[in-house]
Amino acid sequence: MNRPIFFVAAFLLSSMLYGQENVQEDRMPDSFFRAVGINVLSNTLLHLADRYISQDGWAQVTPASIRENLTVPWQWDGDQYFINQFGHPYQGSIYHAAARSNGFLFYEAMLFDTFGSVYWELFCETNTPSINDLISTTLGGAALGEMFHRLYLEIANPLGLLVSPADALNNMITRRRPQRTNNIYSLRLAFGIGYTYAGQAIEQDNTEELLNLNIRHIVSTDIACTVIYGNPFVQQSKRPYEHFEIMLYAHLGYPFWYNLKLLSDAYLFSFSVFDRENKQASTGLSLHYDLFADRQIDFFSQALDWTYKYKKHFRGGTEMEFKGHIGWTVFNADTFYVHNEYSGLRKADNNYGTGANMKLIFSAQNQHRKGNGGGEGGIFEIKVYVYEVFNVFKNENSDSGRDFFMFINADYSFPIGKQVSIGVSASLLWHHAYYDRIPDTQKLTNDAKLYIAWKR
Repeated sequence: MNRPIFFVAAFLLSSMLYGQENVQEDRMPDSFFRAVGINVLSNTLLHLADRYISQDGWAQVTPASIRENLTVPWQWDGDQYFINQFGHPYQGSIYHAAARSNGFLFYEAMLFDTFGSVYWELFCETNTPSINDLISTTLGGAALGEMFHRLYLEIANPLGLLVSPADALNNMITRRRPQRTNNIYSLRLAFGIGYTYAGQAIEQDNTEELLNLNIRHIVSTDIACTVIYGNPFVQQSKRPYEHFEIMLYAHLGYPFWYNLKLLSDAYLFSFSVFDRENKQASTGLSLHYDLFADRQIDFFSQALDWTYKYKKHFRGGTEMEFKGHIGWTVFNADTFYVHNEYSGLRKADNNYGTGANMKLIFSAQNQHRKGNGGGEGGIFEIKVYVYEVFNVFKNENSDSGRDFFMFINADYSFPIGKQVSIGVSASLLWHHAYYDRIPDTQKLTNDAKLYIAWKR
């Protein structure tokens, strides 16, 4: 069996061995054909748009191209990073939500994610079927789809349609009103202005030479949204995604620069370590979807980690939180650069690999009044994400080697009202890539911003 396919199968088996969902719970009758029908419909509509509106060459499917796709070996493709690591997972989230909205459980829905991806690769494009697309669509689709499905049940229409179109379509077909839930632990929106500095260096013969990127100093506007679903610190469940956290950060700068982060973690199963008046803690196996897309740095990790989340209340109103994750990056993707005599650079193909990761989050606040909205002394938070991966899955243009990637963010906010605060934050993206054919590279993006935030 191909190694990445084996990894996906091992992930499914190991997670399901313990993390069995409670099938005795009341749930709507399953509708297999409706779930499959929504998957096929979504693929068909996307294919028609690519074929007749975008007029993409790879969408000009013929009977001959389908016969070829059914017989040739699958390969690792070099398509655009954002399409591969967000487009395909989002496509998979449609498949997943279609199954979940028809009563299928999390692991059952993952089979629909795989089916939808295989159907697309064989029948909706002329390109050789892609192994990395299958992995991204299945694992990424499960991660995004489960979060979107659960958030859909939290949000009234028409916003719910934007969160999970498959849920909304299924409810329109069945004329069923979704049963709304109330599991949002916290919701935070922030808007800010900032400054970004970006730089890059190459290493040749143990020396470093700075590259001229032309754009180094950028003024930016920023928006961030963080949703925490379920109490992070009081969790005892075999049902996946009873608790998850998702953070979206979007940054657009002038001269033209962009930075996008979509970071999430979710318990597949969890245990309550202790639940006392002054401290709570939970631990368990978690699934992570981490996407970093920057004008010069792209890095993606789909990981299976062991997680520990701890909260402590001290006398005098001080409160501390710690969240730690460590484990296996099942699938990684990142872009590398081809240099032209060091005078210029361009983004080239993707590298694919596997490795290890560690994510640590610490926060503290002095809370003089009760409730999650308190915090007269302000809130300090620091995040440190570290990844080391090895590029072991090859397409024809890949370069072998390994990658070390780090994301650090420090944040301080001070309340100016019951739900409104002002703050300052600074972050660093640092990517060090070691190659065989081209010089090693170091890339960094620093940014700092002032913002105003609203929290529920």
